[in-house]
Amino acid sequence: MIKVLLVSTNGDEAGVPRHVESIIHLLKKEVDFSCIFGDYGPVSNRLIEELGEKVSILKGIKSSLNFLKDFFIFFKFCYLVFKINPDLIHCHSAKAGIYGRVLSIITRKKVLLTIHGWPWRGFSGWKFKLIVLVEKLLMKFSRCSYIGVANCLMREASKEGLKISKKNFSVIYNSSNLKNSQLPIKGFINKDYKYFLMPARVSNSKDHLTLAKAFDLSNFKGKLIFAGEGTKSVNFKNFINSSMQNKKDDLIFLGQRSDIYSLMHKAEFIALCSNFETFPLIIPEAGSISKPLILSKVGGNQEILKNRHDALFASTLSEWIEAINFYCKPHNLKKVSDNLALTYEAKLSPRNAKKALLFTYSKIKNLK
Repeated sequence: MIKVLLVSTNGDEAGVPRHVESIIHLLKKEVDFSCIFGDYGPVSNRLIEELGEKVSILKGIKSSLNFLKDFFIFFKFCYLVFKINPDLIHCHSAKAGIYGRVLSIITRKKVLLTIHGWPWRGFSGWKFKLIVLVEKLLMKFSRCSYIGVANCLMREASKEGLKISKKNFSVIYNSSNLKNSQLPIKGFINKDYKYFLMPARVSNSKDHLTLAKAFDLSNFKGKLIFAGEGTKSVNFKNFINSSMQNKKDDLIFLGQRSDIYSLMHKAEFIALCSNFETFPLIIPEAGSISKPLILSKVGGNQEILKNRHDALFASTLSEWIEAINFYCKPHNLKKVSDNLALTYEAKLSPRNAKKALLFTYSKIKNLK
């Protein structure tokens, strides 16, 4: 049985930690997993309960890059890696990828990095140029293989002059299965009202404001729920409420939740309004329970799904309003839901991801 160490910089209810959790559940019979997380959170806590001492918390790797501080944290990371002694280190997120690839340069450890999105997104000027330069150096000198969660990543890399050997790069779309993942919802939902949900933390990659404005001007008779780290803060509430004219009382701000999967199950549909994205985990998560989606026209969102067939796509405010109104009609919800279920089984099912991941793990383990 291959021994794999999974590394994620955070353990909250975000796409990357949930992706790590889904990999463990998908391959736990074939792979001996250990984990390193950068903090305690709903996902890391669940895995601590499940895996016990095989889960380590290394505080500091979640923070912004600080060369002096990271120099000492990196040695702690190395200590944990050599203590665990995995056949393969599978890194997720930008900072975990830096640690893993630097380790591969100074040792013979085999490293795999899943790229959920390029770290230069959202930056400009000298910071943008520095991040691109660091990526070029790490790709040139590290002994690392790569998984991209969408084809758009290769196009974005090529645009910035990054060269990735095709033999070291595989595209494996995210997969998940929430059919048996419901937990009791914490008491806030009145069974008499409907709601749709944006399950995303506050970050520069997400655009909660445009969704709130679209909801305010839509025909939807129900609530809009924001769930995710930062969505319960006073500043965020004030920021969103300041744009509302008609439906301020129909917004619900939940913050980070441990019952996010149950919220997805009971929602009319799920919306993810983004400034930039690759292939968010919410796509296969929603697909596994046939829950209709509205997504932004960014990244790899449209590589698998087709507008008005198995999802809706929007860019401008008017398109977001139109998409919400489209789902106000039950027959439209059912049509998209049925088509999404078929797409999930054909292209995003766990069996496809499992086969691809096991092949990749085996190939890297056997590299000399």
